[in-house]
Amino acid sequence: MKILVSCSTGLGNFILKMPLLRFLAEKGELTIWYREEPWIEPLIELFDLKCSILKGNEVKDQEHEFDLVFLPFDSSPVEFEKILKKVRADRVIQHIPPRKGKRYYLNRILTRRQWIRILNGRHETELNLDLAREIFGSIPMPSPHPTLISRKIETLFNNSYIVIQPG
Repeated sequence: MKILVSCSTGLGNFILKMPLLRFLAEKGELTIWYREEPWIEPLIELFDLKCSILKGNEVKDQEHEFDLVFLPFDSSPVEFEKILKKVRADRVIQHIPPRKGKRYYLNRILTRRQWIRILNGRHETELNLDLAREIFGSIPMPSPHPTLISRKIETLFNNSYIVIQPG
């Protein structure tokens, strides 16, 4: 099963997607799309996430087919919409609807779209896992992993950061 997840987001949001990404990597051939965030690839390596990467406009170079596309609520859907001409998907699982006026175009390209309600009061990690639950059923919250400290990551930022990895 080929799976695409839009991950163009902030550092904290990307880390909160890690339980979803790890789960999906176990279920199929995972590909992550993002714009140009310089810290995503080092984090993928640091967390030993098994996935392929589509960066920025690389998608425009050739057609890509996926069984599932996941669009979490924080995944820069406007930016992702720009690359959709080259993406075909059997099913799209998404938290947020496209902007008005784009609905016909998106529904024509991405068939079998499923909208997932954002439930109030849920942690962001759970909201991300809700997308996978729609397809795979019950998913337990992953057990905590040890905290990782890496000097390699520190060199990517001008300021100090505390990184907490759930799942």
